[in-house]
Amino acid sequence: MANEKTERLLESAAALLSAADGKQLNTTNLNKAVFYLDLYALRDFGSPVSHSAFVALKEGPVVAKYEKRLIKPLTESGIAVQEQHGMALPVRLVRELGTWRYLSAAELSLARDIGKRFSRMTAAQASRISHQNPGWLIAYNDGLGAKKRPLPIDLSIAMQQIVADDPWLNSELTDTEKAAVAAADGCEGELW
Repeated sequence: MANEKTERLLESAAALLSAADGKQLNTTNLNKAVFYLDLYALRDFGSPVSHSAFVALKEGPVVAKYEKRLIKPLTESGIAVQEQHGMALPVRLVRELGTWRYLSAAELSLARDIGKRFSRMTAAQASRISHQNPGWLIAYNDGLGAKKRPLPIDLSIAMQQIVADDPWLNSELTDTEKAAVAAADGCEGELW
């Protein structure tokens, strides 16, 4: 494979496809799955997995130049094939990766969860979810929506869609954490 960025994207796609029902995702869902894998990884681990650039198209966020950067390398490397079923263009995993050079065990687990979820959605459902993303909305409205070129999506802004789902924010505090909060709340604090 060509370089780290390409390899990370291919590993991300292979992990998503390996958990998808039938080991396949249509092109729209694969793009959305890679996007949300990067958002959840950014939120949970501090860094995206694929390190891809995403652009705001009418259909939602997609890997920039996805045909060249995602689909073509997947098929040329023998990891996946792209089929045609009517108007649908599903990408199907044909070779499992035996080793993972860039994805950690936690990232693989996350990818498998996301791959499974997106395989159970229609392209329209996946697009609807992505059209609620603030990063996509801003980039689309300032780019294609304003009759200009497609713009890249800021992942820090895009991540805001999933911040409320952060398990850390919804988990019970431990006794030690409760004591620390109580001690902080009991102080007079700084005068303004």
